[in-house]
Amino acid sequence: MKYFNIKFLFISLFIIHGLKISANVFEGYTLFTNGNSQGATTYLINNNYEIINSWEHSSGVMGITYLFPDSTLLVPLQVENPFMTSLGPEGGWFQKLDWYGNVKWEYYYYHQNFQPHHDIEPLPNGNFLVIGWERKTEEETLNIGRIQTSGEFWPLKIVEIDPIGQDSGQVVWEWKIWDHLIQDADSTLPNFGPISDHPDLINVNLGNMPQDHHDWLHTNSIDYNEMYDQIVFSSRRLDEFFVIDHSTTTDQAAGDSGGISGKGGNILYRWGNPQNYGRGTENDRMLNAQHGVNWVPINYPGGNNILIFNNNPSGTSDGNSIVIELVPPMEENGQYFISPGSAFGPSEYYWSFGGDSSFFSNIQSGAFRLPNGNTIVTVTEENYLFEVDSDLQIVWEYFLDTDQNLTGATADRLPLNHGFKAVQIGVSAWTAEALKQTLSASIFSRSTECHNQDKVSMGTIAARDAERVIILTEQVVAALCCASVQAIHLKGLKQQLSPVLRAFMDWTLHSFALVVEDRPLQTELQQMIDRFANFELSNTDWMLQQEQ
Repeated sequence: MKYFNIKFLFISLFIIHGLKISANVFEGYTLFTNGNSQGATTYLINNNYEIINSWEHSSGVMGITYLFPDSTLLVPLQVENPFMTSLGPEGGWFQKLDWYGNVKWEYYYYHQNFQPHHDIEPLPNGNFLVIGWERKTEEETLNIGRIQTSGEFWPLKIVEIDPIGQDSGQVVWEWKIWDHLIQDADSTLPNFGPISDHPDLINVNLGNMPQDHHDWLHTNSIDYNEMYDQIVFSSRRLDEFFVIDHSTTTDQAAGDSGGISGKGGNILYRWGNPQNYGRGTENDRMLNAQHGVNWVPINYPGGNNILIFNNNPSGTSDGNSIVIELVPPMEENGQYFISPGSAFGPSEYYWSFGGDSSFFSNIQSGAFRLPNGNTIVTVTEENYLFEVDSDLQIVWEYFLDTDQNLTGATADRLPLNHGFKAVQIGVSAWTAEALKQTLSASIFSRSTECHNQDKVSMGTIAARDAERVIILTEQVVAALCCASVQAIHLKGLKQQLSPVLRAFMDWTLHSFALVVEDRPLQTELQQMIDRFANFELSNTDWMLQQEQ
């Protein structure tokens, strides 16, 4: 359970700027990480987009980073040479950093038959859960009743790691989905049985395995419920999430008895696609390629409800993502109600946002409840994160892009292009010079017998400095106009602008061509300055026409 008073998210992108702040925004900080497999930075920012602190990482992160009340940052990092690799970020390198970025604890846990990926979840006792692949051979896979194989088979394994000292750790608990499989294809095998009679087990023959892709479930998130000592995890490939008991021993987790639930490591609850256990049709499927399943903290509005980012409910390449909140059918003892022969409820959402053309991401993304009842949402493919209140009003948002320098270059040309970096440096230099020129000319005066002449010369110098400040200001304004137009284009936000701002964007584009490949911009910037000098913007008739 995300139990810190900080808005959490993981997204591998660079910040450009924020656009909206409302009085209803949660007064907290946002923690996020950007980067790639070669390196990353974790940022803590406030609602005004100011950086409170940052932590540099020499490798990309595997998933969400977590900031604790004592300012310790828990970071799951990617490893350079994983034993198993597929479509997810492969990890196994874990660090705890202090506020200043010093390593307090570091531990590696991955091996030939286990590879962490995607996500971790800290626990109240100081340990943390890790999701990973467990390697199974094709022979083992066939012997458990799987019909379609493509060589190796990598089912889910969850481990709990207890950090020890400064550079060690110990696995103190584990759960394997391999111990909770059923199939109805081979009656000679011990896990044979009717699928629809066992929603507490997973059909091993679900899902097609693409050639050379051995990741069966593509588990992409994990969360913990302290009140009931339960774990939830999400499977993109099965369009479903699952709840299991964490109160078991490792031996009990391998069976079907023990723990608070009395059901060992069997599935306690599942939701999203009841076809997977033979109790529904395609019309009953509620999830498609979802991410970020998590419980709402018990002391937050909607406590113990479940939030999830449903990436692609329509199943199209330009879909309509939706954030879903549901009330699981939990009884007072922590068990989940299901009618005989029926699917797990609910059949309707408790709350949702999206589902139209508001936002879309086919990959990653997530949604987390905040203490004031708002929900923070990340939309990876749109490079966008926002905070929405219970009345479906966006009260805070942050637009991001793939490159801080606003280059429009294609991915293969990015290393050769620097976008607006030189312009950024120029703006900084012009601004610094303008500030220097605003100093009182009299501070450079030297008293002589010709006091009147000295005062005249100081007035001349001040006038000359003022003229220079105006020129520098025009240069800065011209550069920022071009940079803003470039950013709006990259984000595809032109249609969201007011008519006046759209007209101003078109006005700017008369002198400035969008930057795709690096080129000299001084001529275009000078053209903008000349148009300012000709008072083109003083004619507001065209703006008034746009408003009408």
